[in-house]
Amino acid sequence: MNKTLSIIIAIESANVEDLVVPLSSINNQLGVDFSQVEVLLIDNGRYQLDDLEPLRVFNHLKFRYIKPAKIWSWPFAFEQGVMLATGTYVAFMGPNMQFNSIDVLQQFFATRRRILKPGGLWTVDAPGNEPRSQL
Repeated sequence: MNKTLSIIIAIESANVEDLVVPLSSINNQLGVDFSQVEVLLIDNGRYQLDDLEPLRVFNHLKFRYIKPAKIWSWPFAFEQGVMLATGTYVAFMGPNMQFNSIDVLQQFFATRRRILKPGGLWTVDAPGNEPRSQL
């Protein structure tokens, strides 16, 4: 099933404890239909995760775990994530990134319904500002 938003996280040799920061910032978003969100975990680093069981605590999230046979660079991992994503829109995160507010995704979905067109490249230069098309 196609999603509205795919969030691609390049793990880059992080451990499960490191992933708590970005995953909890996604899982704790308010006012979001999580059936429209997928999270792709790209385990692209030299050291890969041994046990995904601790990630079950993030009960709102549906993960797709991609474990390549060899090390992928950061840009290549994101490129592969885009190829595998089913979302109309994509967001990129690293293991040390997080959403800085509990309503980031709620604002995204509200803005998307109001003004964004699929397939565009959009930027927001500051919280609360309107997105600008880059195409």
